[in-house]
Amino acid sequence: MEIILYGGSFDPIHIGHAFVANEVFQQFKPDKFIFIPAGQSPHKNTKPNVSDEHRLHMIQQTIDYLQFGEIDTFEIEQAGKSYTYHTVLYLKKKYKNCKLKILIGYDQYEVIDKWYNLEAITSLASFIVVNRSRDELTLREPFIPFTLPRMDVSATDIRMRIHNGQSVKCLLLADVEQYIREEHLYEEKKSD
Repeated sequence: MEIILYGGSFDPIHIGHAFVANEVFQQFKPDKFIFIPAGQSPHKNTKPNVSDEHRLHMIQQTIDYLQFGEIDTFEIEQAGKSYTYHTVLYLKKKYKNCKLKILIGYDQYEVIDKWYNLEAITSLASFIVVNRSRDELTLREPFIPFTLPRMDVSATDIRMRIHNGQSVKCLLLADVEQYIREEHLYEEKKSD
C-alpha cells in the first residue's frame, strides 16, 4: 500500500495546498492520501490561530472538493510538539508494510536537517519536495523533486487580509472562505 502524508498547520488550508495535493495525487496515484494537521509545530513558537475543530472542518471541505483524501488527527491528539518521526512510526504501525511518502515544500527541505530523528525518518519513508519558492529543484537522495507552476499563496497573508477586512477571493476554496466568514475566523488575533 502506498501512502502520501501531507502535514501542516492548514491555518487555513488554501488554494495552494489544494493545488499541491491534487497535482501530487494525480502524479503518484497513492492508495491513501492523508492530511495530518499539526498540533504544535516544533518549528513555530505559536499554536494555530483557530481551533482544531475549525481547521478539521476546512480540511474536510477541501477533501470534499478534491474528491480524494482523508484526515488523520494523530498529531492534534498528542500533547506537546508534533514531530514527524512519531507520526511516521504511528502510520507504519497502523498500515503494516506501507510505502510512505511525506509531502513537503522546499521551505521545509531547506531546514530538514533540523528535524527530529531525520535519519530514522528517511529509513522509513521517502520525501516528495515541491518547489514552493523556487523554479527548479536539485535535491539529494532520498528526496524526490516535484515541480509545479509557482503559486505564491500564504496562510499568513490570508489571515492578515481577513483581519484587515481585505478580499481573499481566489486564495481559498469558496466553501472554505464562506465557512471562515460565517464563523468570523481570523478577524481578531486569536479566534476560537
